[in-house]
Amino acid sequence: MAVTAKLGADLPIFGKNRKIVYYLTKLNLSDIYQKAWDTTRKHKSLWVFGLVLAAFSGGSSYSNISRSFNSESIEKLMLKDSDNLLDSAVLGAQSVKGVADTSFNLIKNIAMQIPISTWIIAGIATGLAVVLGITFGLVIKNWAKGALIAGIDNTETQSRVYFTKSSFVGTARLKKLITLGLTPLPIFIVTALLNGIAFTILFAFFPQEKLPWSIAIPFTLVLLTIDIVAIAVLAKLILAYAWAERLIVLENYKPIPALRKGYKIARANLKSMLKLALGNCLVSTGVGCITNLIVAIPIGLAVGGFALHKTLGIVASIPAALAVLAFTVGGILITGILTVFKYTTWNILFKQIREKDGKTN
Repeated sequence: MAVTAKLGADLPIFGKNRKIVYYLTKLNLSDIYQKAWDTTRKHKSLWVFGLVLAAFSGGSSYSNISRSFNSESIEKLMLKDSDNLLDSAVLGAQSVKGVADTSFNLIKNIAMQIPISTWIIAGIATGLAVVLGITFGLVIKNWAKGALIAGIDNTETQSRVYFTKSSFVGTARLKKLITLGLTPLPIFIVTALLNGIAFTILFAFFPQEKLPWSIAIPFTLVLLTIDIVAIAVLAKLILAYAWAERLIVLENYKPIPALRKGYKIARANLKSMLKLALGNCLVSTGVGCITNLIVAIPIGLAVGGFALHKTLGIVASIPAALAVLAFTVGGILITGILTVFKYTTWNILFKQIREKDGKTN
C-alpha cells in the first residue's frame, strides 16, 4: 500500500490492484459539529425520526431517575427517626418474603390445574407475539433510520425537509436496511452451533474421565480459531455499518456490496472514524452529565430541606418534582435531538469521503 502524501492531509491510498484509489479524508471536528448542529437546530422535522430511532434502539435512561424519586420516597424522607426506617425495612422484607412464598404456592397450584394443551397454545401465542414485536421493532427502527439519513442529506439542497419525502425513502430502503442489520445473525448462529457441537462430542466421549492433553490442546485451538474468525468478521461488519447504511439509503446499494464498499471506506478512513466516534461519545456523555446535574440540584435541595425541617422539605420538593417531570419529558426530546446530531456528523463525513473519491470505487 503506497502513500503519496504526508499523513493528516487529504491523500490517496492505492488498493491492491493499483487501479482503485481510496482517499483518506482529513477530519475537522469543529467544522463538522458546527454544521451538524446548524442542521439539527434548523430542521426540526428530523427530530421525529430521531425520537423514533432512539426509542426503538434501546430507549434512554433519562426516565430512570423519575422511578426512584416519587411520593413514596418523599414520605420516607419525612421520617424523623432512622431507627424507625430500619425497623420498617426489616418488617417490609419479611412481609415481602411471606407474600412471595404464598404467591408462588398459589401460582404453582393454579398452573397444575391448567391442561397441557392450554399451555401449548399459550406458548405458541407468546412466541408469535415475541416474533411480531421483534418484526415491528425492526421495521420501525430501519424505516426511521433510512428516513433520517435521507432527510439529513436533503438539507444540503433544500431549505425545508419534508416528512413525507424522507419517510418515502425510508420505506423504499426498508428491506435492504433490515437485511443489512441481520447480517451478523448467521455468524452468531454458526459460531454457537460449532461450539455447541464440539462440546457435545467432547463430553460424550469423555463423560467422566479426565480430558487428555493430546485432545484438549487441539480442541481448544480449533474452538479458539473459530471464535477469533467470527470476532474478526464481526469487527469488519461493525466498521462497515455506518457507511453501508448510507450507501444503501443515498446510493441505493444492495446490502452485501454496501458492506464490502463500506469496509473499504472504513479501512481507508479509520483514523477519522475513530476520532468522530470518540467525539460523539464525549458529546453524549457531556449532555448526560449536564442534564443529570440539572435535575440533581433541586432533588438535593429537597433532601436537604427534609433533613432540616419537614415544612421546608415539602416546599423544596415542589421544584424537585417539577424538575423530575421536565427531566423525564425533556430527556426523551434531548435523546431524539442527540440522535439527529450524531447521524448528521456521520452523514457529513460520508459526503466528504465520497466527494474525495468521486464515487468511482
